[in-house]
Amino acid sequence: MATALDEVSQGRLIPGLGGGWNEPEYRAFGLPFDHRASRLEEAVQILRPLLRDGHVDFTGRCYQALDCDDVPRGPLRPDKPAFLDHPLSGTPAEIAAAMRGCAALDVPHIMFQCEPHTPESLRRLGEAVHLYYATEQPASSSG
Repeated sequence: MATALDEVSQGRLIPGLGGGWNEPEYRAFGLPFDHRASRLEEAVQILRPLLRDGHVDFTGRCYQALDCDDVPRGPLRPDKPAFLDHPLSGTPAEIAAAMRGCAALDVPHIMFQCEPHTPESLRRLGEAVHLYYATEQPASSSG
């Protein structure tokens, strides 16, 4: 559907993906509310190559997409910005690992959901950002 929408909008679609936040909606559809972060990360692993290359073959812990093609192909380009709305759950180390996973998948814009918006949840995010940069590989210097 994203490819079709991008086609009819003449390439103006900016893809976005979120992990959800409203537990009653999950219950209404019979979906589990836990592990939203890991399910979102797997969804990105499926959607990124599908939208970028038109094909994906993926088996994960939560999802599988076997030999899937996006046909017909629309004007989506790999350099288009994408947004990821990531549930802020887990320990700071787990959040930092999720940030590294998103960076590895080349998702340029990540928004974190703090539920509820408390000093504690923001402290965990700050700690996660610190861990992310502390464990990031230093850039190689030239010359």
